Order: sequence, then C-alpha cells, then structure tokens
Amino acid sequence: MSDQVHASEVVRAQRFELTDPKGQVRASLALHPDGSPTLAFADENGQVRASLALHPDGSTGLAFFDEKGETRAMLSLHRDGSPSLGLLDAKGEVRAALMVRADGGPGVRLLDEKAKVMWQAP
Repeated sequence: MSDQVHASEVVRAQRFELTDPKGQVRASLALHPDGSPTLAFADENGQVRASLALHPDGSTGLAFFDEKGETRAMLSLHRDGSPSLGLLDAKGEVRAALMVRADGGPGVRLLDEKAKVMWQAP
C-alpha cells in the first residue's frame, strides 16, 4: 500500500454494516439523524449487545445489553470530563454507580428497585 491516499480509495457513507455468512447484520457504524456516530455489535440473532456512541453534547458512552435488549452496564465520559460506570438490573434501572465527579471527588451509590439510594459514599 502506498503512502499516498487517493480520493478513490476512500469509502464514504452514512452507514456501514458488517454481515455474517447468513446475511445477518453483526456490526454497524452509523450516523443518527442528529449527526452522532454509533458503533454497534449484534449477536447471531441480530440483537444489539454492545455499542459505543459519541453523543451530540460531546459525551461518550459504552453500553452493554442483555439478550432482551435491556441496558445492563454503561461506561460513560460526561461532557464535563467526569467518568461513570452504571450497573443496571433486568428492567434497565440503575442499581449501582461508580463515578468520579467533575471536581475530582469519588462517588459510589447503591440503589434499590425503586431508585431509592440504599447506600452511598461519600
């Protein structure tokens, strides 16, 4: 491959799909109507199980989904630069969260099924 890139060697599209031998979409790279890009990975049944997204506000997220499509874990970098990890139950409700606040302080929170804080530190 030469060091020079020619325009004819560049593929441009608003969506790319990677399919398995059966024609099932297993991964996609797409732009949403708001212009935000998402890379998604699907299982053999076509159910998205993981995604990486850059949101319109500049925040990023890596999400993991169960076989029913419910979000079960999220790793996020918020617009202010603070990271967080959320663990969710089968209904998609956050039950545990680990974060570093924008001021640099740590945080841990455990929630019950009604999203009531059961324990937190600090």
